[in-house]
Amino acid sequence: MSPILVEQSRRKRQTTADWVVDTLKKHIASGNYMVGDKLPTQMELAKMLNVGRSSIREAMRELQVLGLVELRTGSGATLLSTMITPESAVNWYKENALLLTDLFEVRFALEPASARLAAIRASKEDIDKLEEAFTLFVKAAAAVDVNQLVFQDEAFHSGIVRSSHNPFFLKISELLTQEFRRYRQRSFRISSNSFEAVDPHRDILNAISRRDPDSAFLHMTRHLELSLRGITAVTTSEYF
Repeated sequence: MSPILVEQSRRKRQTTADWVVDTLKKHIASGNYMVGDKLPTQMELAKMLNVGRSSIREAMRELQVLGLVELRTGSGATLLSTMITPESAVNWYKENALLLTDLFEVRFALEPASARLAAIRASKEDIDKLEEAFTLFVKAAAAVDVNQLVFQDEAFHSGIVRSSHNPFFLKISELLTQEFRRYRQRSFRISSNSFEAVDPHRDILNAISRRDPDSAFLHMTRHLELSLRGITAVTTSEYF
């Protein structure tokens, strides 16, 4: 039976609202949204899923009961949880091994070069922002706050690219923001990853702050190599 017929058959066995809940759960878990993001409006969701707005309203109330979204009159639904577990993160790594290889090939080309240029070109304001992102990342690691870890890791790495003051580097980074975010949302569900990133981040920041481009390049490269080894260990073994 084709996937479409299977999906239609499954939908017939559920109420429309139940089907919408399941569909939105999958969409949330896919990493398309970060905690704090606004979901599409009820009208937009009804059009996307080809269902009535009453089914969307019922589904949203169910997602609110589950603690996944917050509903506020006039401002719609805000995501409270991504539902990504360590187990699902590992499975995603294994299912997307080729995608991760491609992603890290880009990171190895982009980020060490950005760090080198940042050590030469970063302004005091750039460095202040990197220091703030690093400080908040350390606090999030200590608190095991996955959402903040994702946000501050993104702020740190994208901040280095911006500090290169190379507009083409920045465009490449922005094109890959969503893929980077999907990776980060799963990476930090594995608790050891956040602590293993603290010292490399500190080394990179110190190299940029003391205007040492070769050291910044080297420490960023080592950081990416460590991350890639962690992914390889997960995807080639029984992690749980």
